Amino acid sequence: ETFVESYGDTSGIAFSGNHVAAGGVVEQLSSQLEAGPVEFERAENGLLYPSSAALTGIGAPRDLKVVALDQVGARWYPKPDDGGVFGISGTVHKASPGDDTLVDIVAAASDGDVIELAPGIYTVNRAIQLDKSLTIKGAPSHEKGEKAEPVVIQFARPTLFELREGGNLQLQFLTVDGILAPDSVGNSMIRTTSYPIQSNLQIEMDGVTVRNLVVNKSFNVLTLGKSSMADRVEIKNSQFADITGAIVSAAAETEDYGQYNVEYLDIVDSKFADVGGPVADIYRGGRDESTFGPYVKITGNELANVGLAVTNASQASINLHGVQTTDVRRNQVVESGAFRFVHTVGTPKTSITENRFIDTPDFILEELIYEGDHRASKSGNQFAYSEAAVDEITE
Repeated sequence: ETFVESYGDTSGIAFSGNHVAAGGVVEQLSSQLEAGPVEFERAENGLLYPSSAALTGIGAPRDLKVVALDQVGARWYPKPDDGGVFGISGTVHKASPGDDTLVDIVAAASDGDVIELAPGIYTVNRAIQLDKSLTIKGAPSHEKGEKAEPVVIQFARPTLFELREGGNLQLQFLTVDGILAPDSVGNSMIRTTSYPIQSNLQIEMDGVTVRNLVVNKSFNVLTLGKSSMADRVEIKNSQFADITGAIVSAAAETEDYGQYNVEYLDIVDSKFADVGGPVADIYRGGRDESTFGPYVKITGNELANVGLAVTNASQASINLHGVQTTDVRRNQVVESGAFRFVHTVGTPKTSITENRFIDTPDFILEELIYEGDHRASKSGNQFAYSEAAVDEITE
């Protein structure tokens, strides 16, 4: 990217002894700045400096001391940390399969702990109410491609995890099966409590398989309810199959006050098959422009038969309403609902690139306030239809 730009006449400015690392773009000033490869080394103060003796005087002073966070501000005001919440305690608990063994070990764990699950079936007979940050993990597959013995969690309540004030959840290398769940209104594998939550949640799934959420017609994987805000939801390298509801439902703030339920949503390199609702159902309504999110990234995924349930009012496999920054890229979508993008306030940036659609409708694009064509940037998307699909469309 360009890091030196000029917007007017620079003839009255003298340039001398300035260097630009190779690859840097300086526009019109390129003839006055010396560009070339530069190797860097990190000094004791934590900063990077050119390693060449000829460039010793370039950049920040070598004796510069970087001010630590605890050296600034009022002493009585708590300083923010780096944002990491998972695995920070250093404590690891070992769990064994069985009835409610997971419930008991979660209750005994502390904030920032890791729970490692031995292979086998874990049956959960009461919802796990989470008010702390926990990592729950199985064993990853071996480097040679050999699969580790499976860790399977089954739950006999409408919800497996209920996130409360202070709750954050990281799931890794395990399977969640809803085969034992009862048919109840609002079934969801993970959901927030009905009470307002002041803290910003973090939910991560890596190498997770979720299946058989079918007993209820709208059985979601993750439901972010009213008065809850997830700072980040990240799903990667995971698989979801036979699910009647949405994968991520963050559409509870329907009063159109500009509120929303997730700031950053990343869904990457995952597979979705036979999912009745959208992979992502995000809603931010109203005309309030005081915030800059949500930010949504959905890339490198495979979708097959997604978003077509009669209970899915949008009939979309991705339903993004009022999202401010969107990157939807390199997804393969087969026999699924359309991708739906609704722009509201601000200057939303929507990029839809290099997706491949088979027997799937074209995008649904809407502008609710802006007068003009939809502002989404689209390129490299491919649509293909079988003869049977064409006949159905033309009937």
